[in-house]
Amino acid sequence: MASVDPPRMLGEGFFADAPAGRRDLSAEPKLQNAHNRLSDRMAHPFIVFLCQQTMNEGVGVTSSQSRSGQATAERSQEASARQRYEDANTFAHLAVSEMQRDLQRVEDQARMAQQDAQASRQLAQHARSAAQQAQNQARQAQSQAQQAQGQAQQTQNLLQQAQNQAQQAQSEAQQANQRAQQAHAQVQQAQNQMQQAQNEAQQANQRAQQAQERADQANQQAQQADDQAQQAHNMAQQAQTDSAQIRMNSRQFQRA
Repeated sequence: MASVDPPRMLGEGFFADAPAGRRDLSAEPKLQNAHNRLSDRMAHPFIVFLCQQTMNEGVGVTSSQSRSGQATAERSQEASARQRYEDANTFAHLAVSEMQRDLQRVEDQARMAQQDAQASRQLAQHARSAAQQAQNQARQAQSQAQQAQGQAQQTQNLLQQAQNQAQQAQSEAQQANQRAQQAHAQVQQAQNQMQQAQNEAQQANQRAQQAQERADQANQQAQQADDQAQQAHNMAQQAQTDSAQIRMNSRQFQRA
């Protein structure tokens, strides 16, 4: 009895067929607890004592039966030993039954542990599948991110080109604005010159108008002089006519 260790043999057989490296560590504490309880029960000193006592007294009973010529005290002792043997045997059967029940509980716990291990393996497979899918999605996302980065780089290049073109257009616009300002200054200068010429023309017009007025005044004066001269001429002619008439009258008077 002392050389046999059933719980250890049973514990070693539960995963004897399991592949290496695939044990579910979450099931081992359950088996270890059951193994410890069964080992404690098998290693109890009283059970060990009863088993040894049963074996010794069984041998003693067999020896006493072969010696039929012993005394009554020995037969009484033999009866007492037989009774103790039967009691020990009964208790041993009870202990074996208790150990069988413990063994059944251990086997149930082992099956539950195997089921838990199977569920854990399935969960691990699902987790590996999910991790693989997540890894594939991460790679796809990384590829899309790289494509987006390339597109962003192209967009940045286009923006840089547009900015350069805008700066060039701004420079050209500034140059055009400067030329427009110069042209505006030239136009302003031309307007000033035209205004000055217009002022000079207005002044010349005023001087011409004054000259025209003086000429009209001179013409009027000349007309008046001409009228006066014509009047003087008429008066002179009338005087001549009167003088001739007077001379005629004088001759006629002389003749008469």
